[in-house]
Amino acid sequence: PLSDIALTSLETIDGQYAVQYMFYNRNNIINAVFPKLKSINGSACCGSMFAYCRGLNTISFPVLESIIGERAFTTICYQCTSLENVYFDSLHTIDGKTAFTVAFKGCTNLKRIDFPKLTNNFLLSHRIISIEF
Repeated sequence: PLSDIALTSLETIDGQYAVQYMFYNRNNIINAVFPKLKSINGSACCGSMFAYCRGLNTISFPVLESIIGERAFTTICYQCTSLENVYFDSLHTIDGKTAFTVAFKGCTNLKRIDFPKLTNNFLLSHRIISIEF
């Protein structure tokens, strides 16, 4: 059974619907890390990527620098009821005012979403006022 995934060769996600539904409803995934992923570009490119993965606990994007595209992360973790932590350690650019629409809706155990490189002014200027759980 799959418990930890590390997509070690993925450096860019590019294109509309590129990885949409890739791990949809896979309850055996506990941790996901994207150690080389630096950019995400495209409308709805990651939509529902982990939706309904009810065993998922942590997602980490340690070198991801930019997310560009309307709805790029829409519903990426929708109803991931065990999700507790999401890390965007290097993310400094989000271009797309609806990039995170309902990205974490239904994640009832979510405790932490880290954007250490983004400032409050950046978040507000891009209309990322809150993330709905």
